[in-house]
Amino acid sequence: MRTILQGFWAGVIAGLIKNGLDFAVYHGLHLHRYRYLDLIAGVHFGRTTQGIAEISFALFIDIWFSAMLGIVFFLIAAKVKGHSNIILGLIYGSALWFIIHSGGAVLKVPTFDDMMLSTLFLHFITDSVYGMALGYFYQRWVIV
Repeated sequence: MRTILQGFWAGVIAGLIKNGLDFAVYHGLHLHRYRYLDLIAGVHFGRTTQGIAEISFALFIDIWFSAMLGIVFFLIAAKVKGHSNIILGLIYGSALWFIIHSGGAVLKVPTFDDMMLSTLFLHFITDSVYGMALGYFYQRWVIV
């Protein structure tokens, strides 16, 4: 039970880091067209977010999903012993990026149709950071 709670909270914190990085790049540097929240809205609303209520709901969904994936990572990391957890997290995060973006493209989700290379690359970076954060928290909280 402790591993599940630790994975949940690590997923929440890593999800907030991922979204904070995505917001900073999107609003600060204007390097890509779609935030992660826009992709989530594309799945649930069929379009990008419009208004603070939809942004808040999409953020809630993303943080919840990040928490569930944090639990999965902690359960996997508990089985894979003797490896660098940050590298394991990097692999996990990049695999999630591939699965999420490939799934969106295959299922013809509207926001995945006209994805720019810069958006794909920056989401790869944010997902990799998410995974490495999970690895870091696993290393700090679980391994003594």
